[in-house]
Formats: sequence, C-alpha cells, structure tokens
Amino acid sequence: MIKRGWSSHAVGKYTALQVPSAILAGLVLWLLWRYDIMPAWLAWCLLVLWILKDVVLFFYVWPAYEPSGEEGPLSPVGQVGVVEGEMEKGRMRVRVRGEAWRACPETGQVSPGSGRLVRVVNRKGLLLVVRPEENSAQNVSSV
Repeated sequence: MIKRGWSSHAVGKYTALQVPSAILAGLVLWLLWRYDIMPAWLAWCLLVLWILKDVVLFFYVWPAYEPSGEEGPLSPVGQVGVVEGEMEKGRMRVRVRGEAWRACPETGQVSPGSGRLVRVVNRKGLLLVVRPEENSAQNVSSV
C-alpha cells in the first residue's frame, strides 16, 4: 500500500538540508546591506522569498526524502516481477519494473522457478522478499 502524503522524517531531512543555504543567503544579504549595496527592506524581501522558495519546492521533491522501504511511490513493494534465475543460498534474481534485484522467498514459501511471476511483499535494504503470484503459471517477459 502506498502511503499518501509526506512523513515527519521527510520534512525533517528536507529542513535540515535547506537551513544551511538559508543561513548563507541571509549572511550574503546582511553583508550587502551592511556595505550599503542594498537597502534593508530589499534584503528582507529577498530572504523571505528564498525561504518561500524552499517551502514551495518541498511539495515537488518530498518523495526523494522519504526513507526507503514500504513507503513511497517509487518503492518496489507491492509490484509484480519475474524471476530471472537462482543464486546462492535460496536467493534469486528478480526483475521488477525493468530493474534486477536480489530476492528471497517469503518465510514458509518455496522458491519459485525461473520465469515465474512473484509479488514483492517486503524490502530489507537491497534484498526483496517475494511470494509467488497465484496466476504465475505462464512465462511472462513483459514485466
């Protein structure tokens, strides 16, 4: 299930990365005001615009700041993939949305054969946990 909206983790990470640039912009504007290159009202307006720019951009880039795992529109969890082959220790190579991933079967499940459809049920770092898809008897090359 894809979570709608952003998490507090994404807001905190984005804010932490934007604060240094806002401080630097404020420092430059203060220096421009201090040496009579810019009036104070203009410096304040530019600083407010800088911060507003960061706030507006957050709504466009927040998925990039989400933690990896089950959340987010780019997560492979819930997607269907095709088993490409077996690897060591019960692991397999699975192609999901055109990307090759290492995967292992869900606890209690048998490792499906090559060419079978699987659904991603979890992600542990770069290792996907998959279960065989019910109607995966046919060989599918378009996934």
